[in-house]
Amino acid sequence: MSHIKTLTTLTAVGLLGAGLLNPVAAAEETYYFQGTPWELLLTQPEGADAKPACVLRTTAWPSRSLSIETRLIGVDKIARGLRIRKTGWNLPVGKTTQVKVGVNFLSPAPHELDVISPEELYVSYPEDEDGAIGIALATSFAFSPKLPSAMALKFEGNEQPWIIPAINKRDYYALNEGLNDCDVALKQLGPKLFSSEDEATSPFAAPPKTDASASSTPTAWEFSRREEDWGETCYAEKKNGGDVTIGFMKARGHDLEGFIENGSFSGIVKSSWKVDNEPPVSSEGEPNDYFGWHSFSGFKTAFVDQMISGQKTLTITDDKGTVITTDLDGALGAFWQLNACLEDTDR
Repeated sequence: MSHIKTLTTLTAVGLLGAGLLNPVAAAEETYYFQGTPWELLLTQPEGADAKPACVLRTTAWPSRSLSIETRLIGVDKIARGLRIRKTGWNLPVGKTTQVKVGVNFLSPAPHELDVISPEELYVSYPEDEDGAIGIALATSFAFSPKLPSAMALKFEGNEQPWIIPAINKRDYYALNEGLNDCDVALKQLGPKLFSSEDEATSPFAAPPKTDASASSTPTAWEFSRREEDWGETCYAEKKNGGDVTIGFMKARGHDLEGFIENGSFSGIVKSSWKVDNEPPVSSEGEPNDYFGWHSFSGFKTAFVDQMISGQKTLTITDDKGTVITTDLDGALGAFWQLNACLEDTDR
């Protein structure tokens, strides 16, 4: 293994075929960590449209690799991506295929990757999208200081799963130091590459107009941790338009609960919660004096898995015929983090 303390900078020129034909853009590469089964480098391709990236790349196999990329797309904006290569593939360029990425304690997250060459798959997401959050979560769990985890890629067709071994604990600190250093170096390139010096702005000019109705607009699902009277509590919640908030919460020593704030309920409520076409979950709700909302019981971890894999809607129906429907925008990232919190609080 090799830990890069003195950074090594190389200029690489990518070539196809035997290495003599079709040269592509040169790239400056700075290594922050080299080991097995991962290496970490900062790539700075040449060209007007080229974007630098921190690339976490497998070294476990000579003929195939997974790269987890954090690419700079603005002064302080990034995109997260997956690049999967295998020598000998003959993939149909332009098609898409699903690959599931899994680590210990988290349900495998599906990603739709594009075929960008006969031997290469790729997908990229802006950092606030579910896919980017899923990649960040998988990375953080794979390199957890408590228990570094193996990572698994599950493909469609007859491609067998790829299992990337967990990093050695001795390498954990060196790699994470490299991740932090690479992230800082990447973002320091932002002002140089995405200068805003020519924009016509002034501290005396009127600020951009804001939408007065933004506060009542539905939001995406979000994860958070908050300190309550009984201890740290994990939440996955969203505003559903108006003043209605829907969510789930879990704390150590407490069951998983759903909740609805300002849902126009009174007293005891019998309800069903249904994700897409999954079987509905029956739940009884009652007023919660601490929060001022209705709390709903009877949820298991399987329901969290449904929210992670759900595609469209969560529909809540009570025994009086009231129906609340909400989208699943952001649910993948929020409930993936909630699922990890469930694992932690149940230990």
